[in-house]
Amino acid sequence: MEIQWLREYVQLCKTLNYRKAAEQLFITPSTLSKHVILIEKELDAQLLVRDTRSVSLTESGRLFRDSAVNVLRELDMVSSQLSRGSSVQGELRIGGGLRFTKLNEIIYPMVSHFEKKYPDVNLYVEDIQYHDYREDLMKNAFDIVFSLRLPTMNEEGLVYHDLFTLPLCAWVAGGNRYADAESVTLAQLSEQRLRILEEERCPAYAAYLRDLFAARGLPLRVGKSLNQAMALDGDSFGITPEFVPTSHFGFGMGSIPIADGEDVLFSLVRRSGNPNPIVDLFYEEFTHAYG
Repeated sequence: MEIQWLREYVQLCKTLNYRKAAEQLFITPSTLSKHVILIEKELDAQLLVRDTRSVSLTESGRLFRDSAVNVLRELDMVSSQLSRGSSVQGELRIGGGLRFTKLNEIIYPMVSHFEKKYPDVNLYVEDIQYHDYREDLMKNAFDIVFSLRLPTMNEEGLVYHDLFTLPLCAWVAGGNRYADAESVTLAQLSEQRLRILEEERCPAYAAYLRDLFAARGLPLRVGKSLNQAMALDGDSFGITPEFVPTSHFGFGMGSIPIADGEDVLFSLVRRSGNPNPIVDLFYEEFTHAYG
């Protein structure tokens, strides 16, 4: 079976139209049809259902399409590596909120796998929390960021691969009236002062939290910026996505689920058109491992 036949079959699966697929492949519809028939004969399976107006995939056709996509992806990756030389060299800078358990479950195995497969690539992984990553990506301070996808962030020129969501939780000190509560509402929290974690460095996250209360018509008092030590008094609170440890952070600090809060999206983010070829290589490996 020819590799080119696989490419032709995958393209036909995308268009479900012999004429369109053939035009995109710069071959004739009859040539495309001939190659698909040869594949079916070799597999001894019907891949397509054809009539005068449409083409559809059989179950065998869908399974073979998925396998062909994986084969072509691996082949293209190997070809790309060989074209760069036998040893892939370079560096990749990754930023991420490493204290988030679900993110750790993704980043650390992926970095370990990548370092073993490409030992001549230097990987730098830096812990960032709610930083406004757009400027960092545009200035190449980071090549890839694992972070919140905020509606207040300007997404122009960025490419996102969404991963998972986490619920928001409130952080309070031991002397807070809600310290022992099983949950708290945004209306209850609005009676106290919100302290935004590193507000000066994270204006998009600060804007997101303000919008969270404004969208519900709730008043909001904002105190001074909260640092990473998260030292709160008894009449203030912080808000973050749920992370580990969920029940304790320093002396007398604890997190509480927000009953009427919302889930926030975490994504892999990269700059469109980043000139570093290791970015594409890492992204190919990542999406192959995690979809």
